Amino acid sequence: YGGRAVRLMVLSVLTAVLCEAAGSFIFKAQASVSDLSAVATGLMTSLCMPASAPYYLPCIASAFAVIVAKLPFGNARSHMFTPAAAGIAFVTICMPDKVFSYPAILSSGTTAVSGGQGFFPGTSIAYMLSQKNSVGTGLLNYVDVLVGAVSGPMGATCSIALFGALLFLAVRRPKNFTVSVSFLAVCFIYALLFPRVLTGRFVSAFMEICGGMLLFSSVFFLTDDKLLPKSFYARICYGAAAGLMCMIMRSV
Repeated sequence: YGGRAVRLMVLSVLTAVLCEAAGSFIFKAQASVSDLSAVATGLMTSLCMPASAPYYLPCIASAFAVIVAKLPFGNARSHMFTPAAAGIAFVTICMPDKVFSYPAILSSGTTAVSGGQGFFPGTSIAYMLSQKNSVGTGLLNYVDVLVGAVSGPMGATCSIALFGALLFLAVRRPKNFTVSVSFLAVCFIYALLFPRVLTGRFVSAFMEICGGMLLFSSVFFLTDDKLLPKSFYARICYGAAAGLMCMIMRSV
């Protein structure tokens, strides 16, 4: 995506940190900038954006995440929602045309702003599913999806990297992994039972798992330590319920 992706991430992180510092000063709360939670929020928010997003879009999302979804509930150890997910939801509702306007993958590695001169729109996997179109059944088609050679959120298209993050959770944070794997298992089974493309159930399930922000969310949003249930079976139910709700909403 070129340098534009880096600038989007930097602006998003700076916005989150500044809002955290300003909010802590105004509300006389203990600042939690030093724990890097604001940095993580800004980074996750920007990674869910298209590389062609206008610069103000991740800034608005990060500001909402910190000011509305985090600060009113205290600090990074007491929030009721995953702030980055709340920020993404806010801009998705307010400006869906900007959030879902993904650029085509160009060999030049550069990306223009959505709707601007030099912008070439791409087709995301999520959009293909909504239109009942398949990525195909060839091996190279699967490879393109796994390595991120498809249009989509700039941090959520490289599926092989996200599967690597899942492996890290399995080894280092098994409690978090429990939620992720139960979420993905329900999503996969649902996709097999109710395929949205005609080239096969497995192809449909593969596209569902790798499309949109589903895999990214299973790694970074659902595994928030402050929101995880305490017991093993509660975490299984938590992830499974989230997966079922996600797939039902996708199918509507």
